[in-house]
Amino acid sequence: MLLKYFKSTESAVRFLVWGGLFLVVLFDCIALNVMKIRVELNAIQIAASVLAFMLFSYAFIKSADQLYLKGNKKASYVFKLIGQSFEVIDQFIVFIFSAVVFVYIMSASSRDLYDAEILSMDRWLGMDVVNVLSWVNQHPYINEILQASYLSYWQLPVVAVALTMCKKSITAYKVILCLTIASTICSVISYFFPAVAPFNFLNLIATDYPNVNMISGYHHLHDYLGMRDGTLKSLDLLQLKGVITFPSTHASIAVIMIWGFWHIDWLRWPLLIFNLIALVSIPITGGHYLTDAIFGIIIAVISILLVNRIVGFVENKFKTIEN
Repeated sequence: MLLKYFKSTESAVRFLVWGGLFLVVLFDCIALNVMKIRVELNAIQIAASVLAFMLFSYAFIKSADQLYLKGNKKASYVFKLIGQSFEVIDQFIVFIFSAVVFVYIMSASSRDLYDAEILSMDRWLGMDVVNVLSWVNQHPYINEILQASYLSYWQLPVVAVALTMCKKSITAYKVILCLTIASTICSVISYFFPAVAPFNFLNLIATDYPNVNMISGYHHLHDYLGMRDGTLKSLDLLQLKGVITFPSTHASIAVIMIWGFWHIDWLRWPLLIFNLIALVSIPITGGHYLTDAIFGIIIAVISILLVNRIVGFVENKFKTIEN
C-alpha cells in the first residue's frame, strides 16, 4: 500500500495536494500544446517564484529536522512552521495559475450557449438581475461593500498561512486540495454548459448603472469568445481572468474559505460574514447568474465532504498501522 511510504497523515495529504496540482499542470501543458496556444515569457518568472518558495520551504524544514536532532525543539518548531508556510504559499501560486489556465482550456467549447436555460432557472428562483442592479445603483455604498468582498483573493494564502501558524497544517493542505477539486469540477462542467453571463446575454449597458461596478461581468468576454472560436493563441499568465460563468468558481472559493477559517477561532466569525457578503456579491459585482452561485456552493460542499472522507480514510489507516 502507498501509505507505507509516508511517515504520517500530514505527509500523505501533502503528497495528495502536490499530486493533484501536478496533474492539473500536466493537463494544462499537454492541452495548450495540442491547441497550439503559446504562453508568454512571464511564465518563466512564475516558475522561478514557485522554485524559490520550494527551496525556502525545503531549507527551513531541513533545518528544523537538524535543530530537533540537536535538542533545540523550540527553534525546530518555529523553523518547521516557517517552512510549511512557504510551502502552502507555493501551493497556492501553483493552484491559482494552473486552475486559471485550466479554465481557459475548458472554455474552448463549441457547444451551444446555455444562457437562456440558466436565465430561466434564475427567473424560476425569483431572481431579476435588472431589478437588483437598479436597486444597488440607488445605494452606492452597497456596491462598495459588494466589490470589496468579491475582489478578495488575498484570503487564499492568508487562510493557509494562518492555519499553518495555528498548528493546523493538515487543514491548510485540505483547503488547497478542496480548492483544486472544486475549481476543476466547475471548469469541466462549464465545458458542457457554456454561457456568456447575464450582462452580455441581456445586453445590459454599464452606463445605465453608474454606481455599480459591472466590469467583472464584461471583462472576460474577449478572452472567452477568443477561446471558443480559436482566435486566442497566446496567454499572458498575469492577465488571465475568470472566464467561466456556470458554475461560479468564486462561490466555491467563498464556501471553502468559510470552512477553512472556521478552524481558527479568532477569524471564524469576521470571515464568515465577509464571505457571506462575497456570495451575495456574485450576481452583481461578479456578473453571474444566481444559478451559477448556487451550483458553485454545491460543488464546494461536495469537495469538502470528499476531502474530509479521503483524509479520514488516511488517518484511520495510519492508526491501524500504529496498532
